[in-house]
Amino acid sequence: MNDYYVTAAEAALKNLKMLRSRHSHRLKELSDFDNTILKYTRVKGRRYYYSKLRGESTFTYLGTESNKTVANTKEHRFLTRMLAELDSEIANLERFRANHRELDYDSVNLSLPVVYRDCYNMPGKSAAVDTSHSSRAAAWKESKELEMASYERRHPEGLVMKAIDGTRMRSKSEVIIANLLIANGIPYVYELPHAIGDVVIHTDFTALSLADYKTEILIEHEGLMSSSKYQQQFLFKINAYLDAGIIPGKDIFFTFEGPKGGFDPSPIQDIIDMKLKPPQ
Repeated sequence: MNDYYVTAAEAALKNLKMLRSRHSHRLKELSDFDNTILKYTRVKGRRYYYSKLRGESTFTYLGTESNKTVANTKEHRFLTRMLAELDSEIANLERFRANHRELDYDSVNLSLPVVYRDCYNMPGKSAAVDTSHSSRAAAWKESKELEMASYERRHPEGLVMKAIDGTRMRSKSEVIIANLLIANGIPYVYELPHAIGDVVIHTDFTALSLADYKTEILIEHEGLMSSSKYQQQFLFKINAYLDAGIIPGKDIFFTFEGPKGGFDPSPIQDIIDMKLKPPQ
C-alpha cells in the first residue's frame, strides 16, 4: 500500500507536536499569570492597561504594552489558546492517520461485489490519486519548509553563499554539499531545526532517502575544527544526537574541512550512494 498521505500527515504531526512542546514549556514559565485579567482604556489612540487577579474586585494600573505584566499576561493568554488549537489539530491528524484508507483502483475494486469487479476499460485505472515519487518528495519538502517557518532564522546575515537551487548558505563547502544533493535529485532542507532533548539544533542538511521516501538522513559539516570553541560545540552536538538515539554513521553523517582548509566532497557522494539513492 502506498502511504503518501500518511507520510505527509506524520510529518505535519511531528511539526505540530514540536510546536506544542515548545509552547507548553514557555506556558509553564508564565504560570504566575494564570489568574491575571487585563483591561485597558484608550487615550489619544494609545492603550493603557490595568490588571487584577481572578476573584478580586479592584484593578491596578500598569501602563502601556511595555509593562512586563501586560506582555506576559498577553503571551500567556495567546499560548493557552494556541495549545488548545494545536491539541485539536493534532487530534484531527491522529484520527486521519488511524482511519485513512488508500483510494486506488485495487482497493475500490476489491470492495465491490464480485459481479461488478474488474472495470478494465476505466481510464486511469492504476490509481485514483497522484502518489508518484516526485509528489511524495515534494510533499516532504513542503512539510519541512512549513516546519522551518515556525522558527526564527538564526543569523540570516551570515547566509552569503548560494546553491544552484537558490538556497542561501553560510560557506562554500555547504554549497558544494547542496549542489551534490541537487545533482543527484535528493530533496533536502538547509538548517532545519531539530528538537533534541531540551535544545534545538539547526542541522546543516536534512535529506530524504529515495530508497523509501520515509528515512531522513542528517548531514553536519564542521568547518572550524581548529577552534577549541568549535570543538566543544561539536562534542556537545554529538552527545545531544546520541542521547536522542540519532546514531553517527547511520542516521547522521559528519564532514570536515582539511587541516589547511580544503574540503573533499567525495564522502558526500558516498553518503548519497549508500543512504539516499534508491537501490539499483
